[in-house]
Amino acid sequence: MLLNSKDQPFPAENQVIEYKEDFTDRIKREIAGFLNGKDRAFIYIGVSDKKREIVREFSIDEKHSFEERISNWASTSYYPSAVNLVKVHTNNDPFCIEVIPGNLTPYQLKVKSNLYTYVRNNSLTEPASAESIKKLINRSKLDSFDEQASEIQKLSFDYLKKEFANIDEPFTNRKLQGFISKENKYSNTALLLSEENPYISTIAIFESDKTLDSLVDSRRFKGSIFEQIDNILEFINLNNHAYSKITGNPQRMDRRDFPPIAIREGLINAFAHRSYLDKGRVQIKIYSDRLEILSPGSLPGGLTVQDVLAGRNYPRNHNVVYVLRYFKYVEDLGTGIDRIEDSYELDKLKRRPKLESGENFVKLTLPNQNFHFDINKTKTQQMNASSTAISETNATEKIIAFLKKNQSIRRKDVEDILSIKDTQANQYLKELVDRGIINKIATGPKTRYQLNK
Repeated sequence: MLLNSKDQPFPAENQVIEYKEDFTDRIKREIAGFLNGKDRAFIYIGVSDKKREIVREFSIDEKHSFEERISNWASTSYYPSAVNLVKVHTNNDPFCIEVIPGNLTPYQLKVKSNLYTYVRNNSLTEPASAESIKKLINRSKLDSFDEQASEIQKLSFDYLKKEFANIDEPFTNRKLQGFISKENKYSNTALLLSEENPYISTIAIFESDKTLDSLVDSRRFKGSIFEQIDNILEFINLNNHAYSKITGNPQRMDRRDFPPIAIREGLINAFAHRSYLDKGRVQIKIYSDRLEILSPGSLPGGLTVQDVLAGRNYPRNHNVVYVLRYFKYVEDLGTGIDRIEDSYELDKLKRRPKLESGENFVKLTLPNQNFHFDINKTKTQQMNASSTAISETNATEKIIAFLKKNQSIRRKDVEDILSIKDTQANQYLKELVDRGIINKIATGPKTRYQLNK
């Protein structure tokens, strides 16, 4: 945002604002740092950093002289060239230099026969570390990762074949866009869909709204991104408690802690749009008052949080998004955020999802709709709100009795024979699988269970 004299006092220096009392060659460094940034930035000349006000004014001739020098810098002082990325606002008060981040990072400052790389760190411009330079190099290749040939070529696709079977289509290597690279090898898209996928994800569940000394459960998920998404959604579903309220209507009003639609949209977006050049994990953390989904890498394509909330969409991994859309995991219409927002419309406390982004992460926070900030209400009491009078022993007997008469059972069958909701049905089935009494057959919509004889 372009500041002018009427905005005084000016905001403090930050990631995109720099003040200089005088026009000196040191400004070249500031421009270099901003070129390697991610957001449009501004350098104001004649402004005191300490006072945050205009302390010096320049004549029209001086401003035009500055403009000529800056134009010369843009074409000769940076590699690659910064032409069209550095703009000068001579008529603005104070005099201002606008820097637009480039796509060909890293941008380096030429000093005699040497090249130097700078980055912006909050309000400081500093020499880039080796790790920062590596990230800048990788950032310029973000859009091509899923098209490149995989370093691992011995891949297996057992789970992917099940996905094809679920839609009654045969599996072939050439079936999916981008599955084979230009070199006629398996691409990174194929790698992500294989059992050898090296990118894992994690879930941690905490008893309170703090992380210290309250961890009650954790899981690691690996394999194809489809397998990870399916298993994570199933695990979250088992831990997404329902709050039951008796109303004047014949049916109870059941409301989950977190809207399943919001969880699904947030999780799939984390896998679809994360940076796979970053070796970090997709992390899900469930607290008493919120659920957080953290994905590696910044927002793609230079998008800001405001852009995303406004509905703008820039897929970083085009082929991954295509595959997810092929199997109807996503619609690729840029409406995911709207669906997440809409799922909280009935929250009377007006709690809303929150999206945050930094240089190395994107985080979606979903508030717990049933968390009322009552310090006297324990987690046990919250869980009891959705409990039923059916004992675990009785439920197990009914499920086994059904399986003795039928070849398999589905979650919907358990809901019907026990008169319970899907959360509890999943819990009973998971417990029986863990105890070795039943086996899980197939995945997704075709999931069923058989008795282990």
